[in-house]
Amino acid sequence: MLFGDVLGNNQVYAGLALNGELADAAGQVSYINNKKRIGWGFNASHIPYSSLAYNTLQFVELEVGGVPQTYLEEAIGINRLFLDRVGGVVFYPFSTTKRVELGGALEFYNSRTTRYATYYDANGFARFTQRTREPKSPGLALQNISAALVGDNSYFGLTAPLQGWRYRLGVEQYFGDFNFSTLLLDGRRYFYAKPVTLAVRGMAYGRFGRNSADLFPLFVGQPNFMRGYTRQVLTEDAPELVDQVFGSKIAVGNFEVRLPFTGPRKLSLIKSGFLITDLNLFFDAGLSFYERSDFGKEDPDPLDGRDHIARKPVFSTGVSLRVNLFNYMVLEPYFALPLSVPKENRRWAFGLNFVPGW
Repeated sequence: MLFGDVLGNNQVYAGLALNGELADAAGQVSYINNKKRIGWGFNASHIPYSSLAYNTLQFVELEVGGVPQTYLEEAIGINRLFLDRVGGVVFYPFSTTKRVELGGALEFYNSRTTRYATYYDANGFARFTQRTREPKSPGLALQNISAALVGDNSYFGLTAPLQGWRYRLGVEQYFGDFNFSTLLLDGRRYFYAKPVTLAVRGMAYGRFGRNSADLFPLFVGQPNFMRGYTRQVLTEDAPELVDQVFGSKIAVGNFEVRLPFTGPRKLSLIKSGFLITDLNLFFDAGLSFYERSDFGKEDPDPLDGRDHIARKPVFSTGVSLRVNLFNYMVLEPYFALPLSVPKENRRWAFGLNFVPGW
């Protein structure tokens, strides 16, 4: 969501992501002041990252109604890493399309594992379940400084940019309990061929340095990067892909064909003054890794005891409908087909994004 005054001197950006349980809710808010040539702003966010901690199967003795009985216990541990961040930024525009940014932030990390256990009787029937929280792990704190060169001459359409280009080249240095650097390369190009827009994005982001692989892994299957690789797909349909979608470095490629579907007559296929939508066909590609050696040959019996799985890109395709809700927010329900899932398990996955088109 975006709020601002008539002149654009003051702007407030707010975002909310809902997925899974209440503990998985994420949100962020930013304020930008553009009143003078040198602008400034601050932001705050709370973002959880969830991952599978363990999955065990064992027989246990439990006392139910005063009678000891043997059950088969299936336990799954979901680890949630919570990132709380506050930061500030100062920026100077060289022109109406280019600017430089300098910033800094404080980040706090805390993790918690929740245990979900299901108990089966001798006949294989699920009798009851338990949900417990395990003791919290020690947290950590990080500080960072950043610099970025930003360019944007794009024209926004109904729910996403319609024409032009955008890019961001950024670097960050982290201090505190961990020490590492990050690099971001993000470029986007929009070709308007009335009535459709062909949109292309290429993005690479990575951590480098001493502790680059020690923090939580980056997930290339996030729905704002790649659509279709949900938790259900990765745990049930293709668990072997879990080792392919996490890393300390990621690269993303996206291609979309965007058709203004309903809205103003000059832009849209169907005239509507109430329902503002874009219909999109997309193809997403992603790659994640830790080191260049991850692209070497697989070693089924490594001497160091670690699994050496050759990293490969993953792909998805599908269709989405972005809906402009009275200029307050953009919703994107989509159906995605994860192409890297084996054919016998491949199925369409439904998702919902709360974000304008990239």
